[in-house]
Amino acid sequence: AASRAASSAAEMSLALAPILLALLAVAVVVGGVSAARFRGRRWPTGAVRQREGRRVTCRGRVVCSAPLKSPVTGQTVLAYRVEVYATWTDGERQRTRRVEAYRRVAPHSIDDGTGPLPVRPGPDDRLFPERVSFDQSRSISLARSVTGRPEAFGAEAYPVSPDIVAGGVDSARVVEKVVPVPEEATAIGEVRAGTLVGGRRLPLWVDGTARTPMHALTEWLLPAIGQRVLRGARRLVAVVRPPASRGR
Repeated sequence: AASRAASSAAEMSLALAPILLALLAVAVVVGGVSAARFRGRRWPTGAVRQREGRRVTCRGRVVCSAPLKSPVTGQTVLAYRVEVYATWTDGERQRTRRVEAYRRVAPHSIDDGTGPLPVRPGPDDRLFPERVSFDQSRSISLARSVTGRPEAFGAEAYPVSPDIVAGGVDSARVVEKVVPVPEEATAIGEVRAGTLVGGRRLPLWVDGTARTPMHALTEWLLPAIGQRVLRGARRLVAVVRPPASRGR
């Protein structure tokens, strides 16, 4: 009985193997096409003007002559984000809401040795690595509520008014996230007037994380597979599509 069960399991594994391989192939193709569309073509930073309106990937040294000072911890950074949450009593219920949120990004460019490429992130674009540098909740004292004096958070005494919500708050939470200034970064975006920005459908992506073997997969292998698949699809469409009729 045991040998029959083992034989059945082996047969089932053999039967499933082609299906699993087919699913893996489909996943690789889909991932490759997605990576190719997201990353566009890899291009020298000094020659991106030739790709006006196109999506490109560039990698090089990050040039940031005027980095920012984060307002809560005072770190020197490429970008920071601050969020303030308030908790207050509303009748018999306690409510918590994010009452303040903003991000600042220092002007910077990327240069691979062929010339600088200005990078201009928008509010919805992504910068990596973004790290939580401060996260603290604190009750607002009655004395501060009465006098209206702000509660100070972090090394830079970031002020939060007790009246940030009408009627006053019971406690406040401040979260600061920072993006350090990396030595090198990969920037992916759309070229507009020689500047890298986010596109209408796909965001700008600035990745200053340290290189790992996974980056070889996401930045080289998958996009290369996707480019080949897309080129093959275009050729197939050109063969299948009937020739356009010419006007007499």
